[in-house]
Amino acid sequence: MCDVQTRLRCLLQRNMPGAAPCSCGTVRPVAKRYKDRYGNGLTVITAGVKTIIYRRDGYDMNCEMRREKFLEKFIEVEVKL
Repeated sequence: MCDVQTRLRCLLQRNMPGAAPCSCGTVRPVAKRYKDRYGNGLTVITAGVKTIIYRRDGYDMNCEMRREKFLEKFIEVEVKL
């Protein structure tokens, strides 16, 4: 986790041309599997600081949800290879 000074510098430089990218609060690809209380599966596409983008099995569109709510509603499932 970055300190406050680093995060503030990243926010201020975000729209400046030639600014070095910062890893603070970036969205990272995850590809983890979860299921809801009914047993329906989904795959996490990306996880940001505040939101998670996921796709339900059998659907073509992505969904977005706040991280806190997502962790309350879904349970992580281990993928067997």
